[in-house]
Amino acid sequence: MPQHLRQDLDQALALRDDADRRAAVDRVVQGITKGTYGTTFQRQSESATMRGRSSS
Repeated sequence: MPQHLRQDLDQALALRDDADRRAAVDRVVQGITKGTYGTTFQRQSESATMRGRSSS
């Protein structure tokens, strides 16, 4: 896991307010899907999304 991703996720999860925490985690997830943390994580998230859609 890239260090920047780990730091952002740790900061998001450390927030006390539930709504703030959820919003921060959502931003991290959006960053993964946009390739902010590297194309490897972007491809993995796209693959996971496709697997999730095909199994439902």
